Amino acid sequence: MIESTLSVKPDPFFRRLSLAAAVATYILIVVGALVRTTGSGLGCPDWPLCHGQLVPVSGGDWTTAIEFSHRLVSAAVSALIVAVAYFAWKNYRAQKWIYRSALLAIALLIVQIVLGGITVILELPPVIVAAHLGNSLLILALLIVIALDATRPWDAIARVARDNLPRLALWSTVGAYIVIISGTFVLGTFAHWRCTTWPLCDQVFPSEPLPIVAVTHRYITAAIGVLILYTFWQTYRTRRAVPRVLQWATYSAFLFILQILVGALNVFTKFDVIAGMLHLATAAAVWSAMVVFTLLVYRTTE
Repeated sequence: MIESTLSVKPDPFFRRLSLAAAVATYILIVVGALVRTTGSGLGCPDWPLCHGQLVPVSGGDWTTAIEFSHRLVSAAVSALIVAVAYFAWKNYRAQKWIYRSALLAIALLIVQIVLGGITVILELPPVIVAAHLGNSLLILALLIVIALDATRPWDAIARVARDNLPRLALWSTVGAYIVIISGTFVLGTFAHWRCTTWPLCDQVFPSEPLPIVAVTHRYITAAIGVLILYTFWQTYRTRRAVPRVLQWATYSAFLFILQILVGALNVFTKFDVIAGMLHLATAAAVWSAMVVFTLLVYRTTE
């Protein structure tokens, strides 16, 4: 079992701050989805300025407004993460999960800023775009860990004898991460435009590179979906006496099914901007729910 060194809950201010940082990071990911689905990634063609200006008052268009808004939200989220790390360093160095998660979040924030600059300078290479999103998901996970450790909902939950559920939960969460990254690579390579039917991609095993990229994402999603549903079933079997854990397993499974349906909606609407945003927003919600679920499983297992 993963142990926490917390003996008491952190103060209400820190709990609210860490939760606000996690929610703000989720919102930033959704705003990033708007940037990608509207093709606004190069709305600011330079970095760190935008059209050579600190605030782009000339030389841009609507894509500039979207991308610059994304940068503003990024700055606000960065400030929140720095604040969380500062108070973790100042007040919670003895509480290792809060302190270490906060330090790692700062390290990943620096990586995120660098990746953001590289993304613009190299004009949106798919691998870097996928890495950028993947890194933001890791930051979100760390902030969720901090927020949960600051709240400690497992204090009121009876411990359960060790079984294979922690391992299943962890692998399901890793799988959800892989699904999201593979989907981002599909979007970055524009492979989705070569796969315009659902659930298959015109053919079961396409031979051209881009359809292969698109259909591989769908096959990965199907495989991980089976794993997540199996994990839910095992949770139902072994944790019915632990409502909080079963609740988050249910959220995770429901959101994953919803994510698949929104993915189908993407195809049926010919990759509408709103459908595309919903697709990534739901994916980030799946990730968040899986992180909460996995942490609860580990913290409530002997």
